[in-house]
Amino acid sequence: MLKTLLTLGLIFAVQFSAISAKKKVLVIGIDGVRSDCLEAAETPTIDALKKNGAYTMNAYAGGELGKKTQQPTVSGPGWVSICTGVWVDVHGVTNNKFEGYNIEKAPHFFKRIKDQNSQLFLSSISQWHPINEKILKPSVKADFVQNTPDKGISVRELALKNLQEKNPDVLFVHFDDVDHAGHAHGYGTDIKKYMKSIEDTDKNIGYLVKEIKSRQNEDWLILVTTDHGGIRKGHGGQSKEERTIFMIANGSSIKPGNIDKGPGHTAVAPTVFNHLELKIDKSWGWPQPFSKK
Repeated sequence: MLKTLLTLGLIFAVQFSAISAKKKVLVIGIDGVRSDCLEAAETPTIDALKKNGAYTMNAYAGGELGKKTQQPTVSGPGWVSICTGVWVDVHGVTNNKFEGYNIEKAPHFFKRIKDQNSQLFLSSISQWHPINEKILKPSVKADFVQNTPDKGISVRELALKNLQEKNPDVLFVHFDDVDHAGHAHGYGTDIKKYMKSIEDTDKNIGYLVKEIKSRQNEDWLILVTTDHGGIRKGHGGQSKEERTIFMIANGSSIKPGNIDKGPGHTAVAPTVFNHLELKIDKSWGWPQPFSKK
């Protein structure tokens, strides 16, 4: 009888802990990562997230080919789509100047969160400053917004400090070293400096994941993706190398496993909302969450 009571007590404690854990989200954007290069690189942190989460190496940037959603595979429209959940036919951005941005129809997802729960603490840390300056700040007043010096280690250190001192509910971080390496040396598995930049970024992400895993009574979704791939020393077109991207999601709201054909990167915002148990309005035009349980 005592053994049975102890077992039931343990089960209850685990279930209560799972229910009471506060839901939080870390979105990690790594600029300019080709899926084939990520698979070939030595990335133990990202590999561990894949092993216990959902992932696809066959998601896509650039919208639907030949349709109204098709957009250039450059950072402006790419990060707008990631941060707003919609393609160019709604947000209107076709270049890195952000001309024609329809912020009323396509605000940053932080704005959608604040509209439903203003008490959530939202942080955004970006190595590519236009994400904060052109997409986030015009949309909403977030709780913590910081542009970092142009080094991945600066993103890592500020994100760690933010986690430890601000205790955010949603943290968005952007790393840009990989895309810099692609433009300088070329995109591809045979480009040593490009591959090393992926591996160095994985090490930086490792510090953030370790911090999150050390925390108690928090139920984190960790979502990692990129805005585009690359070919030779550039991107912007619709080649397989430029369009094919990855998406990785790890958390209690995610159904684990490999997904052969993934979504567009507009799936990021609805995946965040699904984990936070926030309402998604059909009028926003968002796709389904990525690998929802």
